[in-house]
Amino acid sequence: HFNHFFKGFWKFPFAKSEDFIIGPAYTFPEFRGKGFYTISLMFIINYIKKYYPNVQHIYIFAHEKNNPSLRIIKKLGFEFVGFLRKDLLGRYIPL
Repeated sequence: HFNHFFKGFWKFPFAKSEDFIIGPAYTFPEFRGKGFYTISLMFIINYIKKYYPNVQHIYIFAHEKNNPSLRIIKKLGFEFVGFLRKDLLGRYIPL
């Protein structure tokens, strides 16, 4: 399993410098359904809150058809805010 997180990254122009973006994540098929995604998200969220106590927003992005990930994200208390599309420069722009 791997997971990325960024602080106010240029690819996400909607995020402010004090915001964090989590994703993308990938779990190898043989490890799916074993809780790795949940554990990694909890670790990252706790890390951000501990070392960046002034964080304003934490965004997590997942593919719209990835129902297992979307269920976990919702279970951890996040809410859906919208869809993104990639522009020609590789930035993620809200629709």
